[in-house]
Amino acid sequence: NDNTGINQDHLNVGGMYTGPTKEMYTTAIGAWARVKEETNSSYNGTNGATGTGAFMPAQRAVQILDRMWDEYQNKIKLEDENENENSNHDSDGNGGSDSNGDTVRSNTRRRKANGQSMAPKPDIIHYTTLLQCLANANSQAATNIALDVLHKAEMESGVIALMQSMKRNEENTNKSERDRDRDKEELLGIDSLDPNLVPDRRCYNTVLWCLSRYFDSRRDHNSNSNNNSHGHRNNSRNSNSNQDRDRSKHNPTAIVRRMNSILDKMNALGDLLDDNSFRPNTRSYNLLLQAYARPQMCNIITIKTVEGTLLSMMQQAENTLKRKDETLDKSLMVLRDEEVVRELEEYKVLPNAKSFNPLITYYSHDTNSKRGMENALNVLRALLMYQYVPNPSLDLGKSGNANSEGKRSEGESKGIHDQILSHPLMEYMYPDVVTFNSLLACYQKNNTEADKDRNVDADLGQKSETILDYMMGKTSSEEAIGIPRNYATKMTMGDLCIAPDAISYHSVMNAYAKRGKAQDAERILERLIEESEREWEQKNWNNENISRHVLKPTALSFNIVLQAWANSSDVDCGSRAQAVWDRMASLATEFDHDSLTPSKPCWSNLIIAWCKEASQTGAEGSFDKAAELMEEMRWHGYQPISAQYNLLLALPPTSAYREGDEAVKYRIATKARLFLLGLLKDKTLPKRSQPDIYSFNHIIKSFQSFSRRSYRRESIFVAIDTFNALCASNSCNPNANTFIQLLKVIQDSVLDDDDGDERICLDRGGLCAEIFHKCCELGLLTNAVIRICQAEGMLPQESIIRLEACRSDIRDVVNDGSFPERGPLTVSNLPPEWSCKRRVGQNQGKNRKNQN
Repeated sequence: NDNTGINQDHLNVGGMYTGPTKEMYTTAIGAWARVKEETNSSYNGTNGATGTGAFMPAQRAVQILDRMWDEYQNKIKLEDENENENSNHDSDGNGGSDSNGDTVRSNTRRRKANGQSMAPKPDIIHYTTLLQCLANANSQAATNIALDVLHKAEMESGVIALMQSMKRNEENTNKSERDRDRDKEELLGIDSLDPNLVPDRRCYNTVLWCLSRYFDSRRDHNSNSNNNSHGHRNNSRNSNSNQDRDRSKHNPTAIVRRMNSILDKMNALGDLLDDNSFRPNTRSYNLLLQAYARPQMCNIITIKTVEGTLLSMMQQAENTLKRKDETLDKSLMVLRDEEVVRELEEYKVLPNAKSFNPLITYYSHDTNSKRGMENALNVLRALLMYQYVPNPSLDLGKSGNANSEGKRSEGESKGIHDQILSHPLMEYMYPDVVTFNSLLACYQKNNTEADKDRNVDADLGQKSETILDYMMGKTSSEEAIGIPRNYATKMTMGDLCIAPDAISYHSVMNAYAKRGKAQDAERILERLIEESEREWEQKNWNNENISRHVLKPTALSFNIVLQAWANSSDVDCGSRAQAVWDRMASLATEFDHDSLTPSKPCWSNLIIAWCKEASQTGAEGSFDKAAELMEEMRWHGYQPISAQYNLLLALPPTSAYREGDEAVKYRIATKARLFLLGLLKDKTLPKRSQPDIYSFNHIIKSFQSFSRRSYRRESIFVAIDTFNALCASNSCNPNANTFIQLLKVIQDSVLDDDDGDERICLDRGGLCAEIFHKCCELGLLTNAVIRICQAEGMLPQESIIRLEACRSDIRDVVNDGSFPERGPLTVSNLPPEWSCKRRVGQNQGKNRKNQN
C-alpha cells in the first residue's frame, strides 16, 4: 500500500477481500517494533514535520495500524451499501421477491460468517506490538502517542463505555441495591466488550514504562504526534487531548497523576470483570516507584509516598500468601521455591530488588546528604541480613525529603521505615547488582566539592571502593557496609551471583573524580581494564552474543577519567589526560571495538585538560597541542562550540604567559589571532560555533602589557585589525569591554611620528579620541573607559575641552578657556545616550546598519 490513499480494488473483487491478511499486518508492525534503537538514526522520515531517528519506526507502525483500521471500516461500508442496494432492488415493482437478489444476500452472509469478505480487524496483539514499538522509540512524542493508542483500544473494545455505564449505575440512588446489581449483571451479560480488543496488563505496563522514563526520553520537537495518533477517528477527544498534553508537557505532577490513574483503571477493570489478569502486578508498581525516584519528582513526591507504595506492595503480598490456620512466617516459606516467586511476580504483587532500588535512589536526592546515604545503606543492610537490626548510631527517624508540604513527623517516618525493613518478607528479599549501583550512585552524587560544608565524609571515594571490593569478595560485610560479625548474612556475593559491572566501576571513578582525585579515578579504570582482560582472555569482543552483558571498558569509562584530569589542578593534567587517551586508543586498536571510539565529551575534556595545563605552565607546546586537538576534533566530525574555542583563545592573557618570556607570549598571541581569523574565514561553521564577542576580546587583551618596544608598537596595529574584523563580522557586535581592552592596548603602545611607519598617521591621543568617539556613538561608554582616557597623554587637549563642555553639571566657561572646580567626570554627568546601560560582557551596540 502506498501513502496516498486506500486502494479500493481489493475491497470488492467478486465480494471477496483480496488485500493484506491479518498475519501480514502483524508481521509488518512487529518488524518495525524489532528495529534496534542504535540503528534508528539511519532512518529518515518522509515527512519533514514528523519525527526523526528512533521515532521513525514508531511512526511507521502507527501508520500500518491506521491502514488496517481503514481497510476494515471501508469494507464494512461497502458491504452495507451492497445490502442496501439489494434491499432497494427487492422493494421495486410490485413488491415481489427476486431470487437473484436472495442469492446475492445469502452469499454475502455466508462470506461474512466465514470471514472471507471481511478485511482483517485489529486485535490486542497489534496494539501490544505497537505500544512496544513506541516504547522502544524512547521519546516524549512517542509517549504521548502511546497514551492515545491505549485510549483508542479502550474505546474500540468498549471498556470505557462499560465503565461509564457501571459508574452511572452505581451513582443512581433512585434504584435499590438489588436493582443496581441486576442492571450490573445485565451490562456484563450483553456483548458490551470485544474480547479481542480489551487492553491487557501488558498494554498498560508498556504505557507505564513509557511514562516512568518520560523525563529521560528525547524531546522530539519536530515530531507532531497529532498526525499519527488516530486523530481522524476521535476528533472530539483530540482537541481536549492536545490541550491537556500541552499543559502537562514536562510536568512531573501530570505524569504521576497519569500513572496512578492507569493503576486505578487496572484495578477497576479487574474488579469489574472479576479477572486478576487485568490487575497490576509487581512490574506495574515497580515502574511507578522508578518514576518516583526521578530527580524531577523529588519536589512533588515525598518519601512518605515512596515508602507507602512499597509498604502497600508488601501488604498485598502478605494478604496473598497468608493462609488460614498458619502463621505468616510459615506461609512465607513457599517463597523458597523460585517458580512460586516468579509466578507471584508475574501475576500478583511481590516486592523484589527492583522495588527497593528506587527507594535507595530517592534517598540519594535527600537535601541532607549524610542522612540520605545512611538510609540508603540501611536498605542494603536489611536486604543482606537475616534479621534487620539498625545501627544505633544512625537516626532513622529523620528520613525523608525536607519538603514543607507532606512532611511527616519523626515518629510517623520511623514507623514506616521500620515496617519496611523489619517486615517478615525481607527475609526472602535479596539485592542485585543494581542495588549496589544505586548505593554507589548515592555516594557519587554526594561527593562533590560543595558537600564539604554539608557534614559529608570526605572519603566517600574510598568507601565506594570498599563496597566495590565487597562485591568482588575481597573484603568483609562489616568493613564495607557495617554489618557486625555476629550477624550472619543470607548469602555471599558468589551465592547471589552479584559481580560489579561497568556502572559499578563508573560510580567509584566518579566518586573520586568529583573530589578532584584524578589519580585514584585512573587507578579504578586500570582495575576495570585488568578485570575485563581477565574475563576476555580467550574471548573476542566482537562476538555480540558473548559481549552484550560482559564487563568491558567503554569510551564513557575513559571520559570519566579525562574529565577528572580536566578538573584537576595538577600542572601536568594535560599530559596525564593524553596518557589516558593513548591508553584508550591502544585498546581500541587491540580489540577493534566500536565502544572505545572517542565521543565528543572525550575530545572536549582532553582539550580542556591541555588548556588548563597551558594556563598553569605557560608552555608553548601545550597551547599548540590544544590547537591541534581542536582541528583534529573537527576532522572527526565533532564541531566545537564557541565556548570551547574561547578556552584556547583565552590562554594568551593568562598570568602564566603574561609573566613568562615575552617572545613566547607574543608568538602565542599571534597564533591565537591567526586561529580566530581562520574561524572567521570558515563559512561552514554553524551559528553556535562561530566566534562571539568573548573571542575577539580575548585576542585584543592578549596584546597588552609588553615591555619590548617592537612588541608594544606592533600590538596596536594587531588590536585595531582585530577590532575591524569584529565590526565586519556578522556573528557579534562590540561591547563595553571591547573598548576597555582596546584602549588599554593603546595606553601600553608606542606610536612615534619619526618611525616612518605609513600604516597609521595618528598619534596615540588622536587614535584614543577616535575610539572614544566610536564608543560614545555606540552607547557603550563606561566609567572605566573615562578613567583610561583621562590618563596622561591619552586624549588631546581639544578633545578634553569638548568633553568637559558636554557635562551636565556645569554650563559656564571661564574667559581663559578653563573650567571652575567640579566633581570627577563620570557617565552620570555626560549625555545619557553615550552611556552603557547594560552589563559589560554582553553583545551590545546599535543595529548593524548604524554601526557600519
